[in-house]
Amino acid sequence: MIQFDFGRLEQVELRTVWVSEDNDFASWMARSESLAMLGEALNLELELENMDGWVTPYRGGVVCRERGNGSYVVIENQLEHTDQSHLGQLLAYAADLKAVTMVWVAAQFTQEDRNTLNWLNEITRDSINFFGLEVELWRIADSPLAPKFHLVSKPNGWRERAAPEKDIASDTVAGATPEKMEDQLQLVENDLQKEYQLVENELQKEYWQSLRHYLESSGSFIRPGTPRSQNWMNFDVGHWRLRMTAFNNMREGGIGVQLIIREGDADVSYHTLYQQRGEIGSEIGDALEWRELPEHKQGQVMLRRYNADPTNRAQWAEQHTWFKEKLEAFDRAFRPRITTFNADG
Repeated sequence: MIQFDFGRLEQVELRTVWVSEDNDFASWMARSESLAMLGEALNLELELENMDGWVTPYRGGVVCRERGNGSYVVIENQLEHTDQSHLGQLLAYAADLKAVTMVWVAAQFTQEDRNTLNWLNEITRDSINFFGLEVELWRIADSPLAPKFHLVSKPNGWRERAAPEKDIASDTVAGATPEKMEDQLQLVENDLQKEYQLVENELQKEYWQSLRHYLESSGSFIRPGTPRSQNWMNFDVGHWRLRMTAFNNMREGGIGVQLIIREGDADVSYHTLYQQRGEIGSEIGDALEWRELPEHKQGQVMLRRYNADPTNRAQWAEQHTWFKEKLEAFDRAFRPRITTFNADG
């Protein structure tokens, strides 16, 4: 009997090879051998387009043409789980170039983004195609790394469908003029923004429900308000014209806590607290932002944390622990001082 020595497949973290999306990963994707592998997964023959002189704010994309009919194919690259900003960039590429094939390559697709690509393929005509692919790296022992593309979203019946015929001279596809395609893509992008807003609203409510549950189950003395589909949650701090707020930014990242001094008491209470800013900062243990906003009849005292992604559920537990610590610190520092204010202003 013939004996074989078998190796074990090992998956390699993408960031160990490609550190940057804009430079490392995009440069690799633009190679002919990489486009050949991607083309096999898509059942397309791709040729890199010379984009010298073409100005775009989106540096991480790759622009190709489909061999045979010359139609544009735009590729958006991502080394993390998918997010809204990269999909927006993909649509912007398509609108600028009047592309008919959009390809999104990422380390991992969220179910929401996979559903979005499937929806785009359903509502657009057959001449416009959206693809989603997850990229992986594999090797056996010390063998060379082997990239693998896994198709997670494609147009309905793509394998059975013939490529659309294109008249390059007139720059039309299946009877659609560039102006009509651009209008259609704009409508798609508008509908997409509405869908993302609905998804974000639901995620916001779930985020604050989770924070409320954590505060209650951990025995915190902080009493949260009602979780809503918005990017903040209010907390009582001992005065009807002042409130303490936890907030997040799901589009750009970051979380924070702030004290808002509303109209009526702003002049008195803000300046009273501001005179004690050194002592208050020492009690809370962080550098605070003090903002007087007379045009809005408000004053704000804010603490931000930038290295946080509230859309990533895996980070919620750590973020909510941070919120508990800072909300309690704010309450201890401000409540005794606030109770000295005259409730009538």
